[in-house]
Amino acid sequence: MVAEARSCESRSSKFKGYCFLSKNCKKVCTTRESFTGGHCRGFIRRCQCTKVCYLFYSMASFLLISIYLFNE
Repeated sequence: MVAEARSCESRSSKFKGYCFLSKNCKKVCTTRESFTGGHCRGFIRRCQCTKVCYLFYSMASFLLISIYLFNE
């Protein structure tokens, strides 16, 4: 298996109002939702929760995806 780590983001469902301090957003994301971090983002300041997510590929599917991408 091949695992690729990346950062996943999702808008907080528990944070209320506009997000001005990232530390408040992070606290809500880590204590009330199952995320490892959080920060304020966007023109209309919204709290975005973050966590590391992994994409798993078997070696066969990884090779097929690679061949497909290189042949286009």
